[in-house]
Amino acid sequence: MSALKGWRTQQLQERLAAGNQWTDTGVVFATEFGTMVDPRNVPRRVELAAAKAGIENVGAHSMRHSAAVAWLASGVHIKAAADLLGHSSIAITGDRYGHISDDTARATVDGLGTTLGL
Repeated sequence: MSALKGWRTQQLQERLAAGNQWTDTGVVFATEFGTMVDPRNVPRRVELAAAKAGIENVGAHSMRHSAAVAWLASGVHIKAAADLLGHSSIAITGDRYGHISDDTARATVDGLGTTLGL
């Protein structure tokens, strides 16, 4: 929530700077003149930010994959993740993004051991 509040503050500053060139569209993510962001510019900005951070090969697919894996690893219900990803079935989500980390596998085995009293 704090990130959105910060973004709103920045947007208000851009609105003041734009003066009468500002177009009040009401969108959350707007250009510096208040108009809708061209969808083609989003990947460009992501690539520029990634390059500045020294990260290579970042695109929409890798961000989608990272988000899906993070959701599942953090305990987001697989049905919720599938819905957000637009999958028709949780099987698609599980098959594509359900790979587990070593830590998750270890915790799963430890949990079974605890349940069985081992």
